[in-house]
Amino acid sequence: MIFNIYVKIILLSSHSLNLFLNFTIFIFLVTILCAKTFIREYNYRAGEADSKLTARAIALEQVKRILLEEIGVYISTSFENETVEIGDEVKELTTRDIEVISAGITETTILEEDWSGDNYYIKAEIDVDEDDVLDRLNDVVQDLDRTEELEESRKRADEALDQIDELNKKLAALQKENEDLKEQQTILVAQSDSISEETILKKEHEIAKNQSKIDQQKREIQEQYLVENNKLAAEHWFQKGVTAKDNGKYIDAIALLEKAMEYTPDDPRIYSGIGLCYSMMKDYPSAIEFYEKSLDIKPKDPRTMVGLAMVYDQQGDIERAKELIIEAVEKNPKYLNGLLNLAIMQIKLKNYIDARDTLLRLIQMKPRFSPAYFHLSGVYKNLGNNELALKNLKRAAELGHKKARLLIKGMNKEKK
Repeated sequence: MIFNIYVKIILLSSHSLNLFLNFTIFIFLVTILCAKTFIREYNYRAGEADSKLTARAIALEQVKRILLEEIGVYISTSFENETVEIGDEVKELTTRDIEVISAGITETTILEEDWSGDNYYIKAEIDVDEDDVLDRLNDVVQDLDRTEELEESRKRADEALDQIDELNKKLAALQKENEDLKEQQTILVAQSDSISEETILKKEHEIAKNQSKIDQQKREIQEQYLVENNKLAAEHWFQKGVTAKDNGKYIDAIALLEKAMEYTPDDPRIYSGIGLCYSMMKDYPSAIEFYEKSLDIKPKDPRTMVGLAMVYDQQGDIERAKELIIEAVEKNPKYLNGLLNLAIMQIKLKNYIDARDTLLRLIQMKPRFSPAYFHLSGVYKNLGNNELALKNLKRAAELGHKKARLLIKGMNKEKK
């Protein structure tokens, strides 16, 4: 194949060859202009409770945050770029919003790492294609569960880092108490000739008692430290798993989510994530099994109930799916994705008036949610109101709904 291409280029005229090379260089430069690689490094000074694994988890989280913060600033200044269409909702994102979402749509690559015993050095990079990231931002903004999931993951990591910092401070304070006890012991030895044996024994007993108390406190703190560090590691693997799922790599995603499960085996999100992967692979019995495991850990969770409902829907049991979604919405009337899926079920069952009312309720709660306008457009079309159907389709397109934009473009071409 390479030989054939080489021959074809040789057969071009000199003028054609120049044009070909210039065009190739142009395409290459355009690609380079919208692609950027961010590389940063981080040194983590290990604390008393750290091992190589805990130090690595913290260092990795910190270097990722540095990278994502820079990406947030970079992308937020790129909204004037016209190379890709983005919806109004994406344009309204803050730098922090982009930073949080970017954690789920980018891949961190570790370039170098080293553990000296008291310092963990890590160097990592994230490659960003501006057009691709903007396009995927648009997708994630339309997925309410995914945006909520990313925000929750960031919150969990924040809380774990805060707890780790607090536990390190407590360990430092206990270390200071340890040093004070050692000093007391030294003074006691120096005074042994001038004080009674009874006094010495009494003070030694008191020092030993305090030392035992400090040791117990240190053990408890170190145990809690490991718990918090496990949470941090779990979030890393969880996000890698969900990102793999978003990219259609379901087998890889399951393996990564199982890795997260090793650190936090009681996290219902992990079981739901695996359930969704099996659902996408059309392994419905396994999908139901994992969704039900998630519900065992967190009963009546609306998001999980809707996920399970989608499995029943894919199996053709629309009524069972609808029951679960109604129950989820009753559990949390403000669960927007539950309302959206309820409307979709109502449309499938041709209950267009109910679907219209559900979608209007959803729009009232979230006026800039493009999928609601898109489905409402279809509802109005089925109800015979073409004017409102077109109006809602245009609004969905303005807000970044891809299918709506394609339909509008198709309609405009037909007019021409």
